[in-house]
Amino acid sequence: MKLSFAIYLATIATAVLGAQTQVLLPLYAYPGGAQMSPEWQAAVDAISSNPGLHFFVVINPNNGPQSSSDTANGGQCTAPSDANYVEHGCNLDWTTNVDKINALPNAQTIGYVRTGYGSRSAPDVKADITEWAAWNTAKTWDIITFAKNSFQAKGVQPGVVMNPGSNIDADYEADIFGMVTAVVLRETCWTDVSTGAGGDCPEPYTPFNYKTLSSGAGLPYDSSFMSKSAVIVHQFHGPPTASNATLQEQVAGIVGLGLHSTYFTSGSWKTTIATPATIGAFSEFLTQAVTQ
Repeated sequence: MKLSFAIYLATIATAVLGAQTQVLLPLYAYPGGAQMSPEWQAAVDAISSNPGLHFFVVINPNNGPQSSSDTANGGQCTAPSDANYVEHGCNLDWTTNVDKINALPNAQTIGYVRTGYGSRSAPDVKADITEWAAWNTAKTWDIITFAKNSFQAKGVQPGVVMNPGSNIDADYEADIFGMVTAVVLRETCWTDVSTGAGGDCPEPYTPFNYKTLSSGAGLPYDSSFMSKSAVIVHQFHGPPTASNATLQEQVAGIVGLGLHSTYFTSGSWKTTIATPATIGAFSEFLTQAVTQ
């Protein structure tokens, strides 16, 4: 899931936000049913406890929206080839709790669309976008319509976040930034030991440190795009040292750069509760940094 160029598509706040660094949270964990999963509950708690931050919450049932779920098997998403495939079935699982996020005034959900670094055909990409929009015809409540209605009422217009995970060619940077709300220019790991980290740490990679970010290497070539740039850091654990103090320093450094949004997790993209970079601790440090 992680190593694919992604378009985060749905409703991105533009009108009500200033230059303050916000949270770009890839909440890819299974949300649970009537009772939220621990990862989702931690996210909701962090959003509620940090009203001064805006949370862009990326929703991704199964590398995009098209796969559906077997409701008889805990609601896990399945592929169309599965005998238990249910059209729009993932709605039954995800919309149960997505509305609890969209109901919070400082959060909004974003639908994930995979492009495979251009390897997916345009019709397939368009089909994912159409599927997100088609959730309003499914058996349960519609993410896209609800989100649009909620945030347009606040003066917010829909937009797009792109996630190549690394810098765009300088020749195309202005064109790309001109089309979107934000671009993830660095998605990588903190630890210098990638064993067991799976696709979170693409090889070869350089362990993250905000001090090493520079023009064309995690930051845009054109500094005028800093406020539309984002970084996401996985596997925030040692080595090197990964303490609360280190996390606080890194978050403050990113805020000092004036980036659009960021996120740190001590686990993978499905984890919000691994220490020390739990969603709660990370959000608290970001709140402190943006209010200083």
